[in-house]
Amino acid sequence: MKSVKLDDDMHERLIKLAAKHDKGIREFVRFMIQYFETIDQSIISLPEKENEQITTQEVDKDAQLEVITLLTQLREEVGNIHSDVKRGFKLVTENQQDYTEAAKKGFSVIADSIKKSH
Repeated sequence: MKSVKLDDDMHERLIKLAAKHDKGIREFVRFMIQYFETIDQSIISLPEKENEQITTQEVDKDAQLEVITLLTQLREEVGNIHSDVKRGFKLVTENQQDYTEAAKKGFSVIADSIKKSH
């Protein structure tokens, strides 16, 4: 077995995290290793250098860009749907007006025919 040197603050934080997850330190370290081995690296790529850090602002910025992209796509799709619905209502309305005019002419012919026969 090997040991890992931690400063007192880091050791305390590790103890608290392990306790929070109902695990001993050794079991919690195994758990963390398994967890990080299974993280999809395409979601957040971990820093290549030790002193390089990923800030929450960078992650938030990426998330915001993703949300903006999705909202833009949704807005475009809603616009397309809105245009299609308007076009559909226009066709229905025009067809309905044409049908109404045709029906009026038809009824007029029938009414004239009835009048002539009486």
